[in-house]
Amino acid sequence: VTVATPHAGTPIADVSSYLLRASRFFEQNLGSVLDLTTARMAAFEAETPDVADVQYACVVASPRRGALGVGPWLLPTYSWLRRRAGDNDGVVPVTSQRRGRELGHIDTDHWGSVGWGGFDAPTFYEKLVLDLLEGNALDSSSVRASHRLPLTSASW
Repeated sequence: VTVATPHAGTPIADVSSYLLRASRFFEQNLGSVLDLTTARMAAFEAETPDVADVQYACVVASPRRGALGVGPWLLPTYSWLRRRAGDNDGVVPVTSQRRGRELGHIDTDHWGSVGWGGFDAPTFYEKLVLDLLEGNALDSSSVRASHRLPLTSASW
């Protein structure tokens, strides 16, 4: 199960790759961004076939309120990516996040999905793991409904 993962890359990395290549320092220290370009991810997907016995699934992230649901640090990339690729989480287009069975949608930006911001990521991941352990996540729609968590959390 992946969450907000750029399976098909992200145009943000495409643009960043030009900047990184222009600077040896950035290329050496932030070169992993180059692996997330749309071209490199297309090559990776072509070279890495799915395993027949494995169930692939994803959870998609994007703020339902659009730009109003994005943290200020991601607002410029969210707006640019929205014009270029449609719905996104400020870093990854929703179309790139989909792989295998879509288990649900979380109402947050990219940083929220990793626990930075108001989204209650610890509760989300705990519930996802419990659903997977109980066999519910891939066998029922319980995950889809249960991951519509509040934008803010007392635990953060």
